[in-house]
Amino acid sequence: SSGINAEYDVWKILHPIGVAILNVVPNLVIAVTAGMILVVACRVAREARKGLRWQGVMTVVLTAVVYSFSFVPIAVYDFSERFVEKVPSKPGPVKVAYYRVANSLLSFHVIANFFIYSLT
Repeated sequence: SSGINAEYDVWKILHPIGVAILNVVPNLVIAVTAGMILVVACRVAREARKGLRWQGVMTVVLTAVVYSFSFVPIAVYDFSERFVEKVPSKPGPVKVAYYRVANSLLSFHVIANFFIYSLT
């Protein structure tokens, strides 16, 4: 029985670390990358003495914003999952409704990318 409790104690520590790595790091990478792309684009436009094209800026910004927007609900679910009471025989509204919506929104950025790239 002490082995089970030890495993549970380890997961009490590892779960938040894993959730942070899998949910925060991708969004930080997207934000930093988008910022770096815009900085480089501004520098190149300044050196070439041409204006920065708004289509390129909008494409980068919209892609980053839509990705982060679609990823936030599942990140919230992952962070709050351990605080919600779990009854496997009768899942609550968080598991049924919110989880479904959050997972559906993960596909939103894939669908939106077509329109972002087509319209900008």
